[in-house]
Amino acid sequence: MPLKTSEFNFFTRSFCQESVLAFNTFTGRFAAMSVEEFQQLTIALEHVKRTGQLPRRASENIKLLAKSGFVVDQAVDERLEVRKRYWKKAPKTKRGLALTIAPTVACNLRCTYCFQEHPDRRMSEVDRMHILKHVDCNLHKGTYLGVTWFGGEPLLELAQVMELAGELRELARDRACRYSHHFISNGLLLREEAISLIASFGDLTSIQVTLDGPKDIHDARRLRAGGQGTFDKILCNLKRAAGRLPLVVRVNVDRRNYERIPDLLLQLAESGLREHVFVDLGHVLAYTEASADAEPHALTKAEFASVQAQARLALFRLGFNQKTSLPKPLRGNLCIADNPSGAVFAPGGLNFKCWNETAMDASHASGYLHKHERRENLLRPAELRDTERQMLLNRKAWQDYDPFVHSECQTCQVQPLCMGGCPWEARKKPLEGPGHCTAYRFNLGDTLRLYHLQGSLIARQRAKGCCSRETHVIVDSS
Repeated sequence: MPLKTSEFNFFTRSFCQESVLAFNTFTGRFAAMSVEEFQQLTIALEHVKRTGQLPRRASENIKLLAKSGFVVDQAVDERLEVRKRYWKKAPKTKRGLALTIAPTVACNLRCTYCFQEHPDRRMSEVDRMHILKHVDCNLHKGTYLGVTWFGGEPLLELAQVMELAGELRELARDRACRYSHHFISNGLLLREEAISLIASFGDLTSIQVTLDGPKDIHDARRLRAGGQGTFDKILCNLKRAAGRLPLVVRVNVDRRNYERIPDLLLQLAESGLREHVFVDLGHVLAYTEASADAEPHALTKAEFASVQAQARLALFRLGFNQKTSLPKPLRGNLCIADNPSGAVFAPGGLNFKCWNETAMDASHASGYLHKHERRENLLRPAELRDTERQMLLNRKAWQDYDPFVHSECQTCQVQPLCMGGCPWEARKKPLEGPGHCTAYRFNLGDTLRLYHLQGSLIARQRAKGCCSRETHVIVDSS
């Protein structure tokens, strides 16, 4: 059958310039080769373009690359295959449940760029019972139950969280399902009692805590409700939890703090956290009306991608135990918002699709946890009908979400890694342009170079200093 070169092939030089790195964004296959071997590959790919066939004398390595997706059958519509990956949802009985649960939308911080208002709403016993009923009715045997504890600040209601987590875990075990959970917290309440309780419970994938820079930067952005700074307390809590909980340090980045990220990373290293934290950067945007003031300070996607790449390199140089991974081609839904089995449960029995909506009122929800919640609603009948009509429209809008409608996505080389990006943000974009691009659109080369460098150093260490060149290494990231 005639062949053609894949439109998802990506090539870049390694840091040392002695190797060429090849990556296919559809298959997730990676290869490192010498410059001479890359020249041979280039000749072979040109031959495929002209004749539809590999050269008769193509080397075994080139044939291996061809089998790894760098060359495909001419009849294959690669863009269609990307779409199939997204739209081919698992059968309902095999999906499992992905839930975000906010025990409260109240918060003990008043961060300058927060996308939420913080009304003092907390889950009731009725809310808790309806969550358990939802899981009992929808969790299928042999699947999984994944929970994100969100807010507001979930540690404000830690006792309630752990009680509900125990009940959810029992429901999962009764159905032979995997259970896991993680927390998104500001870290201020991550004291000894909380650490011990969470650690003793187990099943924790991570607890994410935010530090936005060194003390002067962080304390100007992430304040207590009374205006006091929080850096010292949060760093102390992180050091106390190190080695006991899997920790993610989130750094929310905009124009006001990106230049100070190296200072923060150095302080984390000097605090003994190299081996105990994974550092992740977040892109500060005006996600909701509540965070409209963040817009003038937002980095562009290209700028954020550059900052992200520089931070990863700084982490490597400082010796953090944080290995760069190959990008993974996406399959199925992108996040909880477009997950048919995903839901965000907020106080008052409200069911949302995106956690950006968690603190919003009923007019932004996609439904109620249970029909009996309507009886507790204080709206007048006419207003209630209007709200439920709006909920139906909200739910349908999420069900109809299509990540392939933006024009620039149709020719983008990293589409299999992105699929239009964050649905919440992509829905705001005009169709004549990109969706919400992943940073890989701008820093894929830097990511591959750092991945190769780290892998090469590990290989040399294992070989006890052997300097032999690593070539033809194919790695499947899917």
